[in-house]
Amino acid sequence: MDYHKIMWSLILLAIVIVLLDFIGYRQFKKNIHKPFRRVLIKDPDLFWCYKGVDKLYRSYQRLPRSMLTLSKLHIKSIDLSNDFISQLLDLFVKLFLSVAVASITIMFTFSTAFLNYLNNDAMLKNDYTKWAVRVSDVLDNFIKGLDIFLLIFMSAVFLLVVASAHFFFASLKKTLVQTHITVIEEIEKENQK
Repeated sequence: MDYHKIMWSLILLAIVIVLLDFIGYRQFKKNIHKPFRRVLIKDPDLFWCYKGVDKLYRSYQRLPRSMLTLSKLHIKSIDLSNDFISQLLDLFVKLFLSVAVASITIMFTFSTAFLNYLNNDAMLKNDYTKWAVRVSDVLDNFIKGLDIFLLIFMSAVFLLVVASAHFFFASLKKTLVQTHITVIEEIEKENQK
């Protein structure tokens, strides 16, 4: 098996998943700003950290009450906890990594036991060529096991990178939703006065 091709495939897959997550975040941000996309507000007197909230506040203020209510309902109905990438990561971690690590452990255990048997077998030591061939086979299995272990370790690293990127974008989405909900609720309080 060519492990380098598998590694490059994993790298490519990780890049594609992170890019899809980034594109999903950009599309989410675009959709959540849909009610007031063409509103231009400039206020140079504010601190830079307040400009985003101020823009949201003024934009939502300009919306009619019915559109504000629809926007609030739309934003509150967004379910960020149940997305495809999170489920895929969970499945991968639970199924693939646990089975792979268990398989490698079993293979190393059998190889070690067999190597110990070969080392202590007096009849095989008398026939040096058979003994050398069997020991060589066991060592080849160790090397294959180490290659597979390295592949699984690198898969876990790529999984960590993809998971970190996904959780970063999910956190940005949650923050964006929370900011919008807070601004809308504040405007509703002001409208009730």
